[in-house]
Amino acid sequence: MKRISLFCLIGAIGLLFSCTSDTITIKGKVKNVGGETVLYNRTIQGVYSMIPDTLHLQKDSSFIINVSSSEGERFSFFGLSMGQLGSFFSRPGTTEVEIDLLADDADTRLLVLDGKNRETELLLEVEQDRQKKKWKIAKDTNPASVYQKIVTLAKLYDKKLVDVDDVFRQKARQNIRMQLLFAFEQKFKEEYCRVYGQTKQEWINTFLKVIEFVELNNPNNVFSPVFTEVIQNVAEIQRFEIQKSAANTQSQDKKNEVLFGWYEKELQGLVREVALAQIILQDYKTEAYEESIEALYDRFLKLYPESLLKPFLEEAVAKNKFFNETVMSSNVHILDSEEIQSLNDLLSRYRGKVVYVDIWATWCWSCRKAFEHIAPLLQYAKERDIILFFISVDDLSKRSKWIKMANFYNLQGEHVIVNEAYESDLNEKFGTSGHLFLPHSAIINKKGEIQFRKAAGLEQFDKLKEQLEEALH
Repeated sequence: MKRISLFCLIGAIGLLFSCTSDTITIKGKVKNVGGETVLYNRTIQGVYSMIPDTLHLQKDSSFIINVSSSEGERFSFFGLSMGQLGSFFSRPGTTEVEIDLLADDADTRLLVLDGKNRETELLLEVEQDRQKKKWKIAKDTNPASVYQKIVTLAKLYDKKLVDVDDVFRQKARQNIRMQLLFAFEQKFKEEYCRVYGQTKQEWINTFLKVIEFVELNNPNNVFSPVFTEVIQNVAEIQRFEIQKSAANTQSQDKKNEVLFGWYEKELQGLVREVALAQIILQDYKTEAYEESIEALYDRFLKLYPESLLKPFLEEAVAKNKFFNETVMSSNVHILDSEEIQSLNDLLSRYRGKVVYVDIWATWCWSCRKAFEHIAPLLQYAKERDIILFFISVDDLSKRSKWIKMANFYNLQGEHVIVNEAYESDLNEKFGTSGHLFLPHSAIINKKGEIQFRKAAGLEQFDKLKEQLEEALH
C-alpha cells in the first residue's frame, strides 16, 4: 500500500496555529543524488515533527518547499541511507540551499547560499558540540562534576542568544537544555549499569537535579529535535516506573500504555500534549501498527479535543486501523512452524520447482519498504510457476502481527516463522559469519540446491528476473 504522507496537511494545519501567517520558501538543488532518497523534518509552528517527508526533486534535481509560518521554522535534511545532512532555521521569505551528497566534509553537505542567519549558527553550534562530544561529559564519572558542567555550559550558550528576538531566544534556550539533558541521559544509563550503592544513588539524585534545571515542562522544549527521545528517556529512567511495569513483557502495546499513563500523570501543558501525540506518531513512523493505538488516541482526544496535532494523528490512526482490519487473503498460506524440523525439510517439499526465498521480520523497516515493490514478482512468479517462500525470523509472540503484515503487503505465497530446530541452519546457510542481515533473499533451483545464496532484492526486479530465469533453465 502506498504510504500516506502526513505532510500533505502542513499547508492546511498552519492555519490552525495562527490567524495571520507568512510563507517560508526553501529553494535548492541536490548534487550527486545517485539512488539516494532525501527526506526532511521541520517544526510546525515551533513543534518539531518526528514524521519525515520525502524531498520531491525535479528532473534537474532542484526542489521547492513552501510552508506557512508567522515566526520561522527549523528544517533538517537527511539521506535514507546516509543519515543527517544538515539543518537550518528559516524565517518568512526565501532561503536558498545546496545539498551535496558526496561532500568530503559532513558539515558541508548542506550549505545555505542565501538566507543565512544567526539563528542557524546558534542551533548548529550546540548540536555539533554534543555530537562531537566537546562537552567532556562522556568520560566524567563524578555526578556532581557532570551536573556543574551542564549548568555552566547552559549559561555559556545562553550568553550567545543576546542578539536574537525573544521568541527565538526562548526556543533556543530550551533546545540547549534538551541537548544537554540528552547527553546526560546517555551518561546516566552507562553509569547506572556500572556503579553500586551510594554512588548509584548519587547519580539518581543528580538526574533529578538535572530534570529540575532544564525545566522539563517548559513549552518551548517541543522545538528541540531531541524532544521525543529525551522525554521517553526521562520516563524510562525517572523512578524507574517504566522498567518496573514493562521490563518483563515483549508487548509494545503494553509499553505504549504504560508510557502514555506516565506522560499523562507526570507532564503538563504543551509538553504533555506533544509527548502523548508522539507515541501515536511513532507507531506511524515505524509502521508498528500496534493494536493499542486507536484506544490511546481516544484517550488523547478526551484530553485535547482541539489539538493542533489532530489532523496528523487522524492520518496516523487511519493507517493503523487499516492495517489491523486487513482482510486475510486465500493466496497467503500460513504453514505450521512446529511441523518443520530442518531447513532441508522446509525446502524439499518444493523440489522440482524454483523457489524464491525472502527472509524478513515485522520489525525490519527495510523489509517493509522492499515489499512495496513486490507486484512485478507476484505476476512473474505466477506466470512461471515459481514458489514464493517467506521466512519470518520473528518471535512466535509476534504471530498475529506477522500474519496481518503478510496480508497487508499482499505477500502471496508460503509463510513460516522460523523455529529453534533450524534457526542456526538458516543463519549458517544464508548469513555472513553466522549473522543474517535483513532483508535477505535467495533462489533455490529445481534440484533443491541454493543457486543464488544472495539474490537481488525486490527493488532490483530486472536483476532478480535474470537470476530467476537462470534458475529455471
